[in-house]
Amino acid sequence: MHKNMLTTAACRNFLEETIFGSSSLPNLEISKMDVGLVGIELEVFPFQILKDSKVAPIQFKSYKDLLIKIAAGFEGVPVYEEEDTDLLKKIEFPNGDNFQFEPGGQIEIIINPCQHLVELESRIDFMQSILSEITKIQGIQFAQHGTNPWFGTNEINLQVPKQRYINLQNYLDKISPFGRMMMRLTGSLQINLDLGNDEKTRVKRIIATNLLSPLATALFANSSVTSGTKNDLKAYRSFIWQKLDPKRTGILPLEKICESFKKEEVIEEYLNFSLNAPLIYIEKDPLYDTPLEFTFKDWLSQDLNGHHPDISDFANHLSLLFPEVRLRKYIELRSVDAPPKEWQMVPVYFYTGLLYESSFLEKTLDILIPVKEDIENMARKATNGFLSEELYLLSKQIMKLSIEGFKALPSSFKDENQTDKLISFYENYTSKRRCFADDSIDFFKKNKSITY
Repeated sequence: MHKNMLTTAACRNFLEETIFGSSSLPNLEISKMDVGLVGIELEVFPFQILKDSKVAPIQFKSYKDLLIKIAAGFEGVPVYEEEDTDLLKKIEFPNGDNFQFEPGGQIEIIINPCQHLVELESRIDFMQSILSEITKIQGIQFAQHGTNPWFGTNEINLQVPKQRYINLQNYLDKISPFGRMMMRLTGSLQINLDLGNDEKTRVKRIIATNLLSPLATALFANSSVTSGTKNDLKAYRSFIWQKLDPKRTGILPLEKICESFKKEEVIEEYLNFSLNAPLIYIEKDPLYDTPLEFTFKDWLSQDLNGHHPDISDFANHLSLLFPEVRLRKYIELRSVDAPPKEWQMVPVYFYTGLLYESSFLEKTLDILIPVKEDIENMARKATNGFLSEELYLLSKQIMKLSIEGFKALPSSFKDENQTDKLISFYENYTSKRRCFADDSIDFFKKNKSITY
């Protein structure tokens, strides 16, 4: 063994500092002044309706220059970095918000942490106004669904051929066809929340968010149509993720954490998850094809192709893990399909109503911890939306609790219009046992001419 080889203890220390260290919050001083910071990452699909009403896939290269030009025309010239003549890393604005680009050409709108939800909405509206300009000028539209409703992997190629994505695709191809589907055909709303200002709050929020993941999947399901056909599920995106690679996806084991409510158990479970996930690629030797079952734990004990890992390799490895709740210097929630634009902020209200007011966080745990042993089964059921009576009743109960918790948040964090929107969602969807996926099915039934 190399005398300077990374150790398990060093990986554990890295996770502890990331999740529970003083730097865990993006801006701790500001966060203490308010309820908590909130950021989002929204993925949207570009498409174009042709004269014969058929929908055509859009190559990112066809509007890249226009996107750069329009973005640069707004106040404060964005910074964009090109890795070579064909690839665009991101378009970044002075406040840190940016456009990034997913493997299948999905645009990811990233909004940096905001102090209150009015600011968050204003900033996502601004970014979407830039995409609206592209629609006006070039006729390219941007759809918000959990899965691409028109095209399959045969029509959508790997449009952002970064070596990282090539290696990820090659790795996933060895397991199943779902890897390509995830990379090219899925879109989500990732919600980034504060872990909290103290250890107990952070542990409780980690437990709660993992337990909430199946409910969020069912409540906001929006992927019932894929490749031009109804797929018989409401949350097909979640189904894809569940079939992808169980060694790097799923819900964090909670049994020991719920017994102790100690940070040590959180770190141990996330460390085990991380170390037992197979290595996808070595950043310093990206063209090397790593063995399929070679885990990061294996790499700690033996060199690979002449390389031994350091802490940057561990950090890179963590970025290629895809649990429902990813633990970073904040909580990254990954269970929500990209919602329709009209309702896109409702999942944010839902989570903050349950997590950002301490008494409602406790009530959430009181409801969900007793069913923790059934959480994996609920995740599978959630792909069918509210077909399960048990899942529906639990989701309805939690949604009602979220509304009450959201009302209790201070006016410095949210406004009455946002409260009304959350209530309206409950009345129009949850109370009627519906989700966005039902609207998609109805839309495509009425618009059969809009096909590929």
